[in-house]
Amino acid sequence: MKSSLINLPNGTTLYVQELGPTDAPALILVHGLGGTHAVWAPMLEAGDLKDQYHIISYDLRGEGLSPLGGSGNPNATAETQKLSIASHEEDLFLLFNHFSLSYPPPNYPKPILIAQSMGSFIAQQFVINHPTLISKLVLVNTSTSPFPPQAIEIQAGWIEVVRAHNSMVVLSDQLSHFMVATPANNAFARPFQRMMMRTQPVEGFIANVGALVSVSEIKLNRGGFLGPVLIVGGEVDPVSTGEDLAKTLQTEGVHVKHTNLKGAGHSVPLEAPSELAAAIKMWL
Repeated sequence: MKSSLINLPNGTTLYVQELGPTDAPALILVHGLGGTHAVWAPMLEAGDLKDQYHIISYDLRGEGLSPLGGSGNPNATAETQKLSIASHEEDLFLLFNHFSLSYPPPNYPKPILIAQSMGSFIAQQFVINHPTLISKLVLVNTSTSPFPPQAIEIQAGWIEVVRAHNSMVVLSDQLSHFMVATPANNAFARPFQRMMMRTQPVEGFIANVGALVSVSEIKLNRGGFLGPVLIVGGEVDPVSTGEDLAKTLQTEGVHVKHTNLKGAGHSVPLEAPSELAAAIKMWL
């Protein structure tokens, strides 16, 4: 395992973790709001994927160990450093460039992109802008876009809670119960989710909520990418609409498969890591 802080040309600094042989096909992992690269660890362990792929996971800008303002602006706030799906997509593209994935050698397998929740919007925008850079796309706990007004109102309320306490503690308790199904599939899912959220930088989280609520309509086939796409949802996910997205993509000519994992909510990588790994490996 290799961990490092990578400075990108746009001034962003990303915390990146690598697993597996560097000469193997690349598997890029993008987490969701309030998460970190660690959300994928149970799935990777359960599926032995690290033995077959060069796995690159990272913390989104402003979350985990990736500073909101990069290395040159340590005092950045959600007001001074606005984030969007587009800015996250640019970071992802520059990360591809950093690992020489944008211009792979002839006949070398293209990367596989796996993304969860907010990360799935980033991944979809990436595929629209760069349809030839990946071979397959996996979307976990994903949704159609844009969000309905009531969802945006709820997400804006998260900012009020965090600002009121100047801490992630209260919101992390609330959202860990909201995101992880009750009863939980496994005992560690909710504490793990809570721990990830409690350690989020306040300003970075608020900036990322701003990025999430600003999601506009994303049409995956707009850039010419027609799949294959695997959509994995949680059977009792209270917010995702992956099945609706799958139906929409099918009508647009995208080769897509959809499956729901029994008893899981909005944190599938934590709630059902073995089942998620099995679904991905079977599909790959």
